[in-house]
Amino acid sequence: MKKWIKWIGTGFGSGLVPRFPGSSGTLVGCALWWFMKDLPLEIYVLLLIIAFPAGAWICSQNEEFFGRKDAPNIVIDEILAFPLAMLLVPPAPLTVLLGYLVFRLFDIVKPYPCKRVEALPRGYGVMADDYVAALYTCLTLHGLNFLVPLFV
Repeated sequence: MKKWIKWIGTGFGSGLVPRFPGSSGTLVGCALWWFMKDLPLEIYVLLLIIAFPAGAWICSQNEEFFGRKDAPNIVIDEILAFPLAMLLVPPAPLTVLLGYLVFRLFDIVKPYPCKRVEALPRGYGVMADDYVAALYTCLTLHGLNFLVPLFV
């Protein structure tokens, strides 16, 4: 069972990529979003809500396995947060690319309150900072679309 939890926590091995595990994990998040994008909005949002505590538990288990809080190899947080970043964003190559780049930027820079929520215990901090970065990404994409229509 622990091997499966590690496998899921490391994004099916994508978090084991040297130097850029978060970016690799986010690519898996892009694939997850691709499968979710056509779901009814209610189901999509319900999955985002369920994913948060489930991801926190997986992160917590992986923190024990790796022996440190928010180990770089744990990328389930990026994977589960990316669909939030793309909430109501129409699928197009430009929007996916922008979503990926903006999400990575916010995940790396960690604007307020990302650093603060990162301190939450038992995997919740690992998930929370990525959900905040995803929310910022979603707002940025929709704001950009308002200013310069991207979603055609």
